[in-house]
Amino acid sequence: MRANSKEPQPVRLANPTAESFVASLKVVHFFAIFFLWLIVAALILHIVAFIVVQVGVFDQSLDLAAQEVTEPQSEPDDQTARAAENDADAPQESAPATTDDGESAWWSEARAQRSLEYVKQLLRTIRLVGLLASMLLLVTLFVYLEISLLGRLAGVRYLTMSFFLMLVFVATVYSWEPLLPGTRILGALYVVDEFLDSYTGYVQRHDTLSLVEAMSHYGRFLVMPLLSFALLVFSWLRFRRGYEESVLMNE
Repeated sequence: MRANSKEPQPVRLANPTAESFVASLKVVHFFAIFFLWLIVAALILHIVAFIVVQVGVFDQSLDLAAQEVTEPQSEPDDQTARAAENDADAPQESAPATTDDGESAWWSEARAQRSLEYVKQLLRTIRLVGLLASMLLLVTLFVYLEISLLGRLAGVRYLTMSFFLMLVFVATVYSWEPLLPGTRILGALYVVDEFLDSYTGYVQRHDTLSLVEAMSHYGRFLVMPLLSFALLVFSWLRFRRGYEESVLMNE
């Protein structure tokens, strides 16, 4: 009878102190999202810049415009010469004057040069922002993992995987050339001047370019950013799974 008269005990979480840790994790999660979008913007701009330059939009600014090849003309025969003389005697309408430098066109050489300078300045700025945001996101994930371990929250397995994927991502973003002189391992956030020099050599030696050199050009400036972007997505998906188990399930 006495056992039946006992009041039912309230249901508590496995970790009663999780509320304070969850509040801290929400703050860390906000900054992680902020750094993530900065990195995404930097990677997308570098990929778009590669595509725009590779299709030849700025060939005029880089002095790579295709030169027209004039075919040798054969000597005219007597009938052609007489027809040309008759045409010369006939009055002809004056054709509208056109400029040789193409200034009348919308995409003139001057406009292309200014646009190229804007693109170079934008890529230099966004590269620094992306490198800084990558390191800050790695530190943010480490802080998130430490708080989850101290609070004995769930989702630690996913958070650990996310942290190491982000560590590999940072290794692909930064250039290894300053650490290992002589190596050609460049980061996904490449230096725009190095890319333009590589593209200039790619266009000028296009006919004699070997397969290895072409693969190196595309691998350094296109495949590497795409690989880094894939690592970033996988790391964030693991982080989101850990966030759901450590925060959302304890609310």
